[in-house]
This record gives sequence, structure tokens and C-alpha cells, in this order.
Amino acid sequence: MRLFAILLLFCQLAWGLGVNVTITNLTRGITFAPLLIVVHAQTNQLFKVGQKSSYEMQIMAEKGDISELVLRTGNSAQFHSNPANGMLGAGKSTGGSIRYIKESNTHLSIVGMMLPTNDAFVGLGSVKIPTEVGTYVYYAKAYDAGTEANDELASSISNFATGRDGTGLNVATEGFIHIHRGVVGDTNAHGGISDLDSMRHRWLNPVARVEVVVY
Repeated sequence: MRLFAILLLFCQLAWGLGVNVTITNLTRGITFAPLLIVVHAQTNQLFKVGQKSSYEMQIMAEKGDISELVLRTGNSAQFHSNPANGMLGAGKSTGGSIRYIKESNTHLSIVGMMLPTNDAFVGLGSVKIPTEVGTYVYYAKAYDAGTEANDELASSISNFATGRDGTGLNVATEGFIHIHRGVVGDTNAHGGISDLDSMRHRWLNPVARVEVVVY
């Protein structure tokens, strides 16, 4: 009986784990568009820093649309999409569980557009899921998808309240994913170099706290 219990515990630690993920928005005035939590194989990464964004990452970062990323990662990955049922405001938390993780899905990624920005997204990229039951904390950074110029103009930025998609798709810019430089903004609500409020919308990394409970 004791040997059976040991073998059962080993099996639970080796595969079939579940994770409960809680994401907290650490910014002062930035909202996260619908988030995507995905567990996946190490070779099936959503994004790589220093490399060009896929089209699916581009529309996530510019329009907040995660549906194409779900399709791109394929049937082998496991998802929890849009845990907040919409936008996640500054200082708010959301999360969800993924149960019975497949043995091949050893890594965790989280992405979501940051609003109002041109093409910034909160990202936790391909973190190896611990194989021991417990609570683990990670901090997610803000990344620039490198697909749209950071003009900080309202006409270029998606607006979920009005349904506006923005105009930045296909605008030539940096061309690769990198740590976001942050918002410049200004304090002129009716002009200036930016339509973003420097007193509210600026941030420093990290922008999110991610708590992962492995069970």
C-alpha cells in the first residue's frame, strides 16, 4: 500500500498537474484587454523577444484580439481565455484554472494588450511549470510588439468602449518584440505631443504579478 501511494504521488508530480493562475494589474492607469493564459509545449512559444511578431501576436497587441492566437497554438495547447470576462483595470486581479495538464505541455505563457497603447502587451513568456505542488510568484513585463509606431494618438489606438480598431496595422516600425520603452504622454488634454496622460498612463516594469498554484 505504501509503495502504491509513493507511485501515485510520483505520477501526480510527473504529469496530470493542474494550475490555478491569478494575474494582478500593477499599473496606475493602464487596462489589460482580454488576457490569454495558455500551457503549451516548450517548442510552441507565443512570442520570442528579439524576433518578429507573428500576425496573431500583432492583432493581439494592436487590437486586443486573442482568438487568432488560440487557433495558432493548436489543439495540443490548453487555454483559459479572457478570465476577467473583458477588461482588467488597474489594481484589479483575475485568474482561472487549467486542470489535467498534458505531459507535453510543460510551459506557461500569458499575454494581453495594454490600453491605451499602440502595440504594448503584458507578457509572461514560456515559464517552465514547476512539477511540485506549491505556490509560485512571477512578474510580467510590458513588451512592444514592434508592429506599430508609438505615436500615442487616439486615432491609432484601439478603443473597446467605442469598438474602434485603431489604424496601426501594417505601419512599418521597429520590426521585433522588445521591452516597451513606456508611454511619454503629456498633461495637455487638448493637444501636445500625445493623447495619453503622463500622470496616469505611464508605467515602470513589471506591470503584472502572476501567482501560480500548482496542485
